[in-house]
Amino acid sequence: MKTSRLGAAILAGVSVTMIGLTASPAFAASARELPAGSALYAIDCDSAPNQLYSLDTATAQATPVGVGTDPANGTCAGPGAWDTIGQKAYYVDWDGVDALRSMDVTTGVSQEVAPFATADGTAVSYVESIAIGLDGAAYAIAYGNLMSSGSALFSLDLSTGVLDYIADTGDMDGDFYSFSVNPSTGDFYVVDDEGAIARIDVTTGVQTPLGTVNLETDGDPLTDDNDIYALVIDSNGIMWMQNYGVYSDLWSLDLADIGGAAIQSGTIATDVADATTQFDTESLILAPAVVADAVVVPDTTVEPAATVTEEVAAEAPVLAETGVDEEQLSRFGFAGLITLLIGAGLVVAGRARRQARI
Repeated sequence: MKTSRLGAAILAGVSVTMIGLTASPAFAASARELPAGSALYAIDCDSAPNQLYSLDTATAQATPVGVGTDPANGTCAGPGAWDTIGQKAYYVDWDGVDALRSMDVTTGVSQEVAPFATADGTAVSYVESIAIGLDGAAYAIAYGNLMSSGSALFSLDLSTGVLDYIADTGDMDGDFYSFSVNPSTGDFYVVDDEGAIARIDVTTGVQTPLGTVNLETDGDPLTDDNDIYALVIDSNGIMWMQNYGVYSDLWSLDLADIGGAAIQSGTIATDVADATTQFDTESLILAPAVVADAVVVPDTTVEPAATVTEEVAAEAPVLAETGVDEEQLSRFGFAGLITLLIGAGLVVAGRARRQARI
């Protein structure tokens, strides 16, 4: 976020208590959950630049992921997006000269890609937000540059940070810090800093208005203009938004029911029970949840040793062929067994001789 925005947000900030349509605010207290296999992340825009956190969407509890890298080359992380093709997160780095950065959500390691510029090397300032389509094509919205006196839509090369002008957005006054794709449909949406929600055609920049969400902290439009700085949409069509109250508050709203109740998860903090751990963020990223590697447990099963009974049972067929059963064996003992076997052999031999004479 630009410094002037941060100061205005802090001065105007009070606890957020209501949300809904501008004309008729509504509030819901029950928490929403992310779709299975999804995770919500935030990047610090306060005391720890480029520090990544995973967020609990029920409480807004923030858990650090790794240790923020390259803190000297970043003042505030702006809006981000997830590349489903490259499996990497990207975000705007507001550090004097706006630049594109990448983020590994498994380790929290980030690095600068390049400053935003046109193909001829002309710097593009005040990049407000980025979004990445399901096909990996990326876009950015920038305000007040050489191509437009208002907000303009650009295509974005994720490998170089190069922007190519597409069209004006048609909004000469509003800022679009909230820009995201719906992963279920591939459609793109924007929310301006007045809370106006629209679907945007990324080939023409044309917007289709859908309604207005009211995230004002005190209900007075003269003292607060919503201050929505981040937007992501999950596969259930739920919009997750960051809004400034005292610090960064996490809200959600059903895209299919913009006039319905929205939910405040809480104020983002590393300890939601301790207000001193709250921090500013203007960068939300929705990405696949990190799945821990399965632990391979060695097979320690020990096969039981064969018992004496099993060994005798295995030999029983051999004894049966001689006509000697186990009862006889126990009665006569080993010596008797030998005698019986010799006798049996003589009988068999005798029978053979008789057969030969016949």
